Amino acid sequence: MPYTLDRYSIIIGLFSVMVACQSTSPYDHSKLKDEQLEDICVAPHGMGSPSSIEEFIELTNALSKTTIDVKCVIESLDRPLKLVATQGTLSAQPAGGKRDPRVFIIQDELIISVVPNGPGRTLIELGEYIIPTESLKGELHMPIERPITLDHVFGHLRYNESLTVCGFCHYNERPSTTINHRNAHISMAFKPLDTEIILLEALETEHELCTQKEQLTYRCEIYKALFDHGQVNQSTFPAELKTIYEASLD
Repeated sequence: MPYTLDRYSIIIGLFSVMVACQSTSPYDHSKLKDEQLEDICVAPHGMGSPSSIEEFIELTNALSKTTIDVKCVIESLDRPLKLVATQGTLSAQPAGGKRDPRVFIIQDELIISVVPNGPGRTLIELGEYIIPTESLKGELHMPIERPITLDHVFGHLRYNESLTVCGFCHYNERPSTTINHRNAHISMAFKPLDTEIILLEALETEHELCTQKEQLTYRCEIYKALFDHGQVNQSTFPAELKTIYEASLD
């Protein structure tokens, strides 16, 4: 259920409404008890909206838990979350089905993707836009012990001397000139097919079903991490991006 701004009703005037609407983290973790805080991951002030892979690493290393999992990462992100979900399976992190789509969390220049169920559920995929149609790509296997380094994100991506595993699908791969790791590569960024998009309302339905369960499955923990901590909005990918099928025809 979306977080409401009723607590601001005691503040009179248009200015207060404007301030409330511009809040980047509507969920107030300060009201939680200590034992409740132990069960969730809260980003230090100013770190919950990473816009690069390096900032994402800084965020995960600043969290209070020693072992970081997918649920923890989602919880730590500032709200509102901007999501795009797809049932597409042509990926190293395929959707687990229509009810368990691949979920892209849009953090401006950084795209974070997760899936609630399926073979990619223990992965966090990262894409950092370098230009509007190309991104630096990384991946984390979860759960993972802190401290997290560039090698955790890039070290396992090498396929051969000229290619990373990302380069099989993402064309025009080349080394990054700004990240000091031999496997940090930039390549084409894609958007999902329109016909494979799963709307936010469908995800909200899955979350609502999960709230009715006495014992949470892994997939329900992911849905609750997405929806229990503040506002969530439907988002889109940039119009200039191609799908993988469109790029293959060029």
